Amino acid sequence: DLVVGEDQNNLAGAQAGAVFVFLGSPAPDATADLTLLGEVAGDHFGISIARAGDVDCDRIDDLIVGAIGNDAAGLDAGKAYVHFGARPLPDQTADLVFTGINPGDAFGQSVNSAGDVDDDGCSDLIVGAPLNDSAFRTLADAGAAYVFLGGPAADATADLPLRGEAAGDSFG
Repeated sequence: DLVVGEDQNNLAGAQAGAVFVFLGSPAPDATADLTLLGEVAGDHFGISIARAGDVDCDRIDDLIVGAIGNDAAGLDAGKAYVHFGARPLPDQTADLVFTGINPGDAFGQSVNSAGDVDDDGCSDLIVGAPLNDSAFRTLADAGAAYVFLGGPAADATADLPLRGEAAGDSFG
């Protein structure tokens, strides 16, 4: 399968963003089999996309998508969305939604599987927020990355926050 992001896509509003899923087949075509859309204008949904591994432990790989411009936690705090895999296709509703903490964090700039951090057999996730002002907002743009543990009871609370060490590090 192939997943392509267009963070500048205007289908759901100016620069709301979109992600297009193309299923592999013996005769592939150029028509997306599933389209996922950003929530509102300016979200930049699809700025980052990654195979998430099997987050919910159902033996089907999942997808994680970043949206650095989402304003749910303040201007450009960002979000990341996990879509659990399903056969034949996942639906358009995210199964887990992670929200940035502070305005301007750019949470979701990078998203990826973190492997199996806690050795429970389920994939875990990592989401970067390179413009986070770490250490109680005293280190401008030190950055942060957040690990979210997968499993049948996975939730949207960061299990392991990691922080940049110095101002301007853009960690994450």
